[in-house]
Amino acid sequence: MKIFKIISFALVVAAGTVGCKKPDAGYLSKVIVYSPKTLNAARGRVTTSAALLVDGSTNPIYVKLLGTRNFYTKQNADSILLKKYEIAIYKGEINQQDTTLEQVAAKISKAMYPSFAVNPIGGRLEVTPATNSIDTGTYEFDIEVSNIAGKREVLNAGVIRIINPANSYELISSSVTTSPTTSETTTGQTNFTTTIVRTNTTENKVIIRYVDKNGTPFNPKAGEVVPRADRPDFRTYAPFYPEEKTDTALVFRYPPNLPTFPLYPQVNVSGGLYSYVFYYRVRAAATDINLNMNPVITFRLWPAPGDDAVKGTYVITMRMNFVARK
Repeated sequence: MKIFKIISFALVVAAGTVGCKKPDAGYLSKVIVYSPKTLNAARGRVTTSAALLVDGSTNPIYVKLLGTRNFYTKQNADSILLKKYEIAIYKGEINQQDTTLEQVAAKISKAMYPSFAVNPIGGRLEVTPATNSIDTGTYEFDIEVSNIAGKREVLNAGVIRIINPANSYELISSSVTTSPTTSETTTGQTNFTTTIVRTNTTENKVIIRYVDKNGTPFNPKAGEVVPRADRPDFRTYAPFYPEEKTDTALVFRYPPNLPTFPLYPQVNVSGGLYSYVFYYRVRAAATDINLNMNPVITFRLWPAPGDDAVKGTYVITMRMNFVARK
């Protein structure tokens, strides 16, 4: 009986020892992927992916880029994607309180960046405007993923496609409504076109033209084109130089060495944002339909391929094909 008690006690102690064994720290899944696997990136623009999908792995997740290759030839592409080039960057946030050239200049600079990087925390893919200095192409890459549980190599983790943008600008949206002179009751119109053309690379200007169905421009200098009250107009985004009104257009200059333009969205009176959108009115007295026309355009400029900053003259023309100028 005494021997039985001793054996029973030993078994209890052993079981307790097994039950109190410290579990392994953390978890690192074997299923670690980007979704989607291919990231399309336009040259000269910032493009980022979502973070890695890590299938419940313990955070934080650390990611190291191991190498890059041409997707088709499998040749090493580090000398292309990881070579650093000078690009325009922001040193600080620019907002609508920055209204002088000196204030803007204090918050922009140039620095050396590679075309491609992987964020070391979470693995977000980052394609930079340095892509303007390389050719288009398709590349694959390997990464190392680690956390408290260990580390794992992920080969062919994703694909980067560097493509030429259609243009060095984005026409994000445009619209036009009509309204009577006695109220703000508006009617949407669809018979219009909006174009942006880069006419030179030497003068940093944006020229805005509103024209009728015959191609005749309305006259800002004569007061036919005016800003709309309580909404941003182009002066909101380009307060750095005087506005110029001509017989045919509104003309604005913008600063040199900008990563993009406009520089910031406009905060409205309720705290919301007007994102790079500007509003004007063509007065009813200048139209054969005796209605106000209310054109709205949203756009952004980016460095053109081969450029390290935004530059050049852009002519924005909205042609309203349902009206004639008196």
